[in-house]
Amino acid sequence: MPKETSYECFALVKGYRQKACDWKKEEVLRASEFRNCMESTSVWPLLRGAMGDREEGLRLAQRAYENEPSPSHAMQFGIALLWLGKYSEAWKHFRSVIETSKTAGDADYGMAGVAKWCLNKPEEAVLEWRAGVSAKYARSSGLNIRMPLLLFFAAVYDHSDVFPAQWDPKLGIHVT
Repeated sequence: MPKETSYECFALVKGYRQKACDWKKEEVLRASEFRNCMESTSVWPLLRGAMGDREEGLRLAQRAYENEPSPSHAMQFGIALLWLGKYSEAWKHFRSVIETSKTAGDADYGMAGVAKWCLNKPEEAVLEWRAGVSAKYARSSGLNIRMPLLLFFAAVYDHSDVFPAQWDPKLGIHVT
């Protein structure tokens, strides 16, 4: 079966009876052909689309992860949650991956920290990133430098405009 375009696959996902290939106009798409279509399709055009499309993209990413909980699908689903601003859900997802996956690595800790950072919890983000430094697996493309870079960023970034300081009477200083 020829590789379909993303648009044709998304038309199938949305329930239209549009066929994936012109030469099969009169046939109903079989389940295996539909699966092949979906495997060659990215969820990102949907996630970047209108709100209804975004939710559909998230459902597709979640379904892909549930059907095959590979590191790739786990990361795609977690990043989709972050993309849609569902930071708490993203953190829970990445923590679940860290705690249950035999192949959890520094990328999972990194993204869990990003979710915490987006939740305005920089101290908890730093804890995730510190744990990522000693993760069992590290991405070879990052040469195990990304976690230290995230920690460096957190140390030097002036986040007072994002996390306003508050007076701590016990310490006698402003804290974030």
